[in-house]
Amino acid sequence: SLNLVLEGASSIAEKDDDESDCRGIFVNGDLTISGDGVLSVTAGDAAEDDSYGIYVNGNLTIKSGTINATGGTASGSSYGIYATSAVLIHDGTVNATGGTAKGYSIPTSYGINCSGDATFSGSGKITATGGKASYEIDSDTERQHGAKTYGIYADTMTISGAEVTATGGTVTRTS
Repeated sequence: SLNLVLEGASSIAEKDDDESDCRGIFVNGDLTISGDGVLSVTAGDAAEDDSYGIYVNGNLTIKSGTINATGGTASGSSYGIYATSAVLIHDGTVNATGGTAKGYSIPTSYGINCSGDATFSGSGKITATGGKASYEIDSDTERQHGAKTYGIYADTMTISGAEVTATGGTVTRTS
């Protein structure tokens, strides 16, 4: 697990990648963020895969600070914040924005996505916005694949005292 204490202003911007995922921050385990600083993370564009502002292979806990996480444009899915387990935001300000997702598969854009529980409590202020998602008709099969966009996607969600704003983006079909 990793404990990240924010002091002052920090930013991370990942470069674009033509062949694999882009991850502004990748933690293989739990991540806990605290402190009074500001962290801004922007993932690069992923021409052949997914883009993640923050990717945590475990639980993400935010105790304080200001976190701005933005996914880049992706041919698969784009995530502001993604955790394979739970997202727990107790205090602080979190702005998570999915980038544009486009392609033949099922392109999806998420502000926050977790495979477990999302818990927002205390004086936390959370804004999660899904980006644009567009899909194309597969010319070989003439099959249509949909696209999706979510502000927050979680197995279960609990809000206790926190201010949460979640907004999905727009879905379009391109030819």
